[in-house]
Amino acid sequence: YSGKATFFTPNQGACGDWNDNNDYIAAIGGSLYGSYSHKSKYCNKKVKVVNKANGKSVTVTIKDACESCDKTHIDLSPAAFAQIGKFDTGILKVDWYIQ
Repeated sequence: YSGKATFFTPNQGACGDWNDNNDYIAAIGGSLYGSYSHKSKYCNKKVKVVNKANGKSVTVTIKDACESCDKTHIDLSPAAFAQIGKFDTGILKVDWYIQ
């Protein structure tokens, strides 16, 4: 996917696990995640996220869903976001690949 990355404060994610700011995790858009009534087929899949501006990348695990995110938007934990960009940027243009 080619889209944008933002960051969020993790807690208990849609996949059922508790996570915190230091975990390398991501939330994917609700339309991609699927029904919230059961665990998505994407839960626990690895995703490589590449910042298009600087080429830095990070690998994260899908642990949550982001209702306000569209299909190409990925929401990262603070630790993961910090690996590829600066917080004051807020929104990064990225390519991301489900592995």
